[in-house]
Amino acid sequence: MTNHSVSNNSKEVDVDSVSSNSKEVDVDSVSNNSKEVDVNNKDSVSKNSKEVDDNYKDSVPKKEDIKVFYEEDEVEWKQLNHKSTPLSLIKEKIDDDQFAPVSIPDMVWMIPPHCNISPSELFGEKEMYLKRIAILTDSQIEFNKSKNRIEMWGGDENFDNLKEAARQFEDIANTVLERKKRGRNKTWDDWEKAERAPLTKKEEKKLERRKKREEEENKYKEMTNDPHPFYGFFVIPDSDIPIEQFIGKNGYMLDPVRIKFKCHIWHEPKHSYIKVVGKNDESVEEASLRVRGLFVKVFAYKSIPPRGWVFHMLEPPNKPHKVRIADPPSWFIKPYDVLDFKLLEPVFEGDKIPIVGKEDASKELDQSFDPAILQGIRESNSKNIEDAFVKALQHIHLLDEVIKIRIRIGHVCLTRFPQRKDSNPLWAIDKFEKVLKNPRILSKFATCLATKDEQLDKLFDDLIFRSKAWEKSNESRKDEKETRELDYSTCCQELDGSPFREFKIYAIRKIPDSENESWPCSFDVKVERYENEKGKIDRSSNSSKRTDRTHDKNDKIGLWDAVLNEKDILDISMACLDSSYSWKILIQTARRLSNDKIGAQGNFVYKLRICPKGRLVYSNTKEINVLSVCEKTKWKYWWLKDYIIEITKYEYWNLSEHQDSPPGIDIPLSKEPSPIVTYGITLYNKSWDEVSFNSNLEPGEVPEWYPHEIVDEEKTGGINSLMKDINNFIEIIQKNVKIY
Repeated sequence: MTNHSVSNNSKEVDVDSVSSNSKEVDVDSVSNNSKEVDVNNKDSVSKNSKEVDDNYKDSVPKKEDIKVFYEEDEVEWKQLNHKSTPLSLIKEKIDDDQFAPVSIPDMVWMIPPHCNISPSELFGEKEMYLKRIAILTDSQIEFNKSKNRIEMWGGDENFDNLKEAARQFEDIANTVLERKKRGRNKTWDDWEKAERAPLTKKEEKKLERRKKREEEENKYKEMTNDPHPFYGFFVIPDSDIPIEQFIGKNGYMLDPVRIKFKCHIWHEPKHSYIKVVGKNDESVEEASLRVRGLFVKVFAYKSIPPRGWVFHMLEPPNKPHKVRIADPPSWFIKPYDVLDFKLLEPVFEGDKIPIVGKEDASKELDQSFDPAILQGIRESNSKNIEDAFVKALQHIHLLDEVIKIRIRIGHVCLTRFPQRKDSNPLWAIDKFEKVLKNPRILSKFATCLATKDEQLDKLFDDLIFRSKAWEKSNESRKDEKETRELDYSTCCQELDGSPFREFKIYAIRKIPDSENESWPCSFDVKVERYENEKGKIDRSSNSSKRTDRTHDKNDKIGLWDAVLNEKDILDISMACLDSSYSWKILIQTARRLSNDKIGAQGNFVYKLRICPKGRLVYSNTKEINVLSVCEKTKWKYWWLKDYIIEITKYEYWNLSEHQDSPPGIDIPLSKEPSPIVTYGITLYNKSWDEVSFNSNLEPGEVPEWYPHEIVDEEKTGGINSLMKDINNFIEIIQKNVKIY
């Protein structure tokens, strides 16, 4: 386009560079002071253009003249459009904006004009969302009303954060649009839908097959009076259990059984039984067993105590000791939800202890060590653990939920304990073992073994040494072509892909159509590690440091699981007096939620991502509000023949302050480091993973495992072998991990 110059008050103005307040200037017809521009005169245009360029060079503003330059530019524009504005008003406007950025924005985000979104909907009340995003992304963000756009400043070093801010505004806009669409009336939605194209022959056949299948399935959902050659009955033995508790409302839990075995199943309230009829003997029998399984599941689960079965036991020492209930040392890291507690402290018999009330006096402890009594306690512990294991597993055998069995290493912290009537603070082993059986005793288990990576260096060195020795023995065995079975007594090998990374997210699950109904739930989200870098432990003989690549921007969100109603079924705490560490067996259950991608859980998880700094970024949804996040980094080792060792780094964020954050606002964990970092150790038998498949059971289905197999001596070695292996592993920890 050709540049045209307009003379006005001895000033040259480049018309193409003039833009203000969405008003246009007709360049070819501009006249001022009754003077016309000769558009067709090329020589004149060239001359005037040169004058404009020269004047432009001379008029480049200096830094100190920026305010004056804007003022003059504003005046020239007003004169060009034949409008006169008082200079006082122009100065007032400039003074109001003197603190606003005068540089070109590093990034802008235009509000989509076709979306019909108002700034109040996009930014919230008093621009709350805009301010929060600015704080979270360390950038300066302002809304330009005249240009209907968001302007952002942050510099080149903060460009990723500006992109993140723009993405968050897009998410908010999409959320507002979805909410508006859901709020439209039916007529508008129908008007908006496109006309359906005619079905193809393939689609018609598919639709026809679907209708036939649905008609066949619905046929078995109804009660029938037609005669059938085979029938069965299940008499309900316990009338205290409501019928809807195990067959569901209107018997919906029986629908999968009806459809799979093609039987009619219904409840007869007068006779208190469930009738099953069908055309096949085997199908009727299988369906009757499924109905029985549904009832047994509910009946067994109902008899579990609210807190599960809790046991406190004492591992007898190999030396003559007594027990004292003592205050924890100042360096001890307490469990996260406990304020006051006590620890069990062994006192060697024969040591001198102070006498209460006499500062300078002391006395020798009486010898009361009886090996026969201590051996009886060990045998009693083994029998009690086996009985508790079988009992707990029998009650959850048919439960179609997630089941987990784990052994934790740590310390037993008594929160409710007995007080002696006399002044003697010491307990004999056999007497205190009986005291621990009192159900009134309460405890928590402290699982923190370290707070820094360096405190576990010796343990990692030991495991790496064992792993190399195991690999060397296997290589020599292959070279010699031996046919004898492997000796797993020294087996130790790190799992491929270690360390593994995952997140535990605790949240509140809301009911969309309810105002106050909600319940706590949790998400277990695994991370797919970057393939080119495994992050394995890298140690040499000269250095014991570990290459801990736990955060990578190329990591991605992987498999996930969502559960609610987490419950402890069995809790056995074993206090070991011969060691600085104790152990605990825990059996837990939880009901799995749907992992449908378009459901409430899927909508939340598929918005999770890893930020450029390698940390998690999440946003609340209409149904899911996050309370806290625990990031876990797990180093896993295969130990002996059947065990998996997990050394876990826990990084915990309490995010309750962001619980009410509106949907679409991203909250990155990289904003501040985790205030709580701890390390813990877990041990479990690989065969125990079999019980976790219960979550895939169909209604009334019996799993392939049985409770007695978990403690069977031939299959797993039994409880005695388990306790021996646990004590051997604790010896390894005792030798390599110092108490803080």
